[in-house]
Amino acid sequence: MTYKNCIKIISLAFIFCLSLLFSAQASDGIVVTSSNYSIKNGQKQKLGTSTMYMSLDKILIKQSQGGNDVTVLFDGNKNEMYFYLNQNEYMVLGEQEIKMIKEQMKGISAMMEQMRENLTEEQKKMLDKNLPQEGKKSTITYKMSGTANINGWNSNKYMAFEDNEKIVELFIASFSNLDFKKSDFTAMSKMMKFFQENLADLGNQFNMGKDAGFLGLSGDNPAFDQGIPVKITVFEGGEAIMDTVVDKIEKQNIDPNMFKIPANMKKKDLSQMFQSGFGN
Repeated sequence: MTYKNCIKIISLAFIFCLSLLFSAQASDGIVVTSSNYSIKNGQKQKLGTSTMYMSLDKILIKQSQGGNDVTVLFDGNKNEMYFYLNQNEYMVLGEQEIKMIKEQMKGISAMMEQMRENLTEEQKKMLDKNLPQEGKKSTITYKMSGTANINGWNSNKYMAFEDNEKIVELFIASFSNLDFKKSDFTAMSKMMKFFQENLADLGNQFNMGKDAGFLGLSGDNPAFDQGIPVKITVFEGGEAIMDTVVDKIEKQNIDPNMFKIPANMKKKDLSQMFQSGFGN
């Protein structure tokens, strides 16, 4: 697992988390099923599905895509994320681990800067695109553009731009059309804060505006104030390349054991993963 893939997994978790704030009593668990599609030459191909389970203080995401299953758990009480690396190991991402990652990024940046002396101008340009950059910010702007009905939800369409290039379309179901209180979703609020404080910083260092900036990590994202995304379309070079669509939302009684790490799994230390290049 590379550094960038690690961030992408977190990004996926955030996308589907945003899709949860729908009508449900706080005492009920919520299960949301979403579909992921690739888009090429206007043709859509289903890549897989994501199922999310949410209690008052915990969120579990299970994603299946082309035989590559990903499971992520967020604990709102501890403010930590847990990534199931395989059936026997998991990784923790909390305050200490994030601090370690940022320190590692500084070391990688310094090492790459030293390499520049022996590179051609073209190689330097390629390096700069991927070089962690301390303090670099991705500026995302949003513009409303019409309405649409997405799987029965009346939604406002927003376009997100980075440096005048459209990178995302968000279809947002308005809060006013949904019967719920945002205060009921404590786990969601904590997870969104977790991403704002941690993922945005790492995403900016890796020049990942198109991968992380559109996720709502900037304060003016309409998803925070206007409603909840029920469809997200990602663009690259002016062409749509990926869709994420919420298919079904159900209230269910969820077994609390689902939010516990299986007893047979062992924690893999993050420092070991750095030494092995984030390989399995």
